[in-house]
Amino acid sequence: MRFDTKLAILPLFLILALLGMWAAAQEAEAFLVSGTTPVDRVAALTPNPTTPGLAVGTRELALRDCATVVNRLGSLEMLYRPEAERQAMAEACLEMASSITAEMPNYSYGWYVGAAAAAALKDWTEMNDRLWRSQVSGPTEQWIAMERVALSERYVDKLDARALAAEDADLRMIVVSSRGIRALARSYVSRPQFRERVTGIVESMPSRDQRRFLFVLNEHLAATR
Repeated sequence: MRFDTKLAILPLFLILALLGMWAAAQEAEAFLVSGTTPVDRVAALTPNPTTPGLAVGTRELALRDCATVVNRLGSLEMLYRPEAERQAMAEACLEMASSITAEMPNYSYGWYVGAAAAAALKDWTEMNDRLWRSQVSGPTEQWIAMERVALSERYVDKLDARALAAEDADLRMIVVSSRGIRALARSYVSRPQFRERVTGIVESMPSRDQRRFLFVLNEHLAATR
């Protein structure tokens, strides 16, 4: 009876082992892509932009490569590459981000990378929709909010009403955080065109938040004199 039981469960062990090997291969695939820089790795994916790995961490690594690439299409490294290749890289990143968010609709970073890729392709409708979806799915994720604001400000003249409202929500969240408020003060000083937006947001907030922002802003101004 004991021998028969072992024979009965043997197929289950084999199936579990095969599933484990398949999962390991899926995770390893993302790390076996040729290239030592984000640009090289994304370029290697352009013929077949599949969804990388199974774990969120693995996918985030691939998306970070894409974010680096699509946000730096004007960099020297990218300018050495043909226009068709730069276009293909942005398209591959958009396809990858779309595949990931289709499986993980609440994955805020995936929506952000898709927005950045859409912006690189000058698809303003997709950029706006994905910016909004990123903010709705990750309203308290500060590091992503800071990335969204940077992208939104780069293409502020292309933002629709929903994307502008999403950026306003991000700015309100950032201005009450220790790290975010300092980054916002730096942007306020270094980017005159951004000051009106920040001023409008700060003035709509409680007085204690206004005072705190002014204190951090004056502190930054004193340090840069």
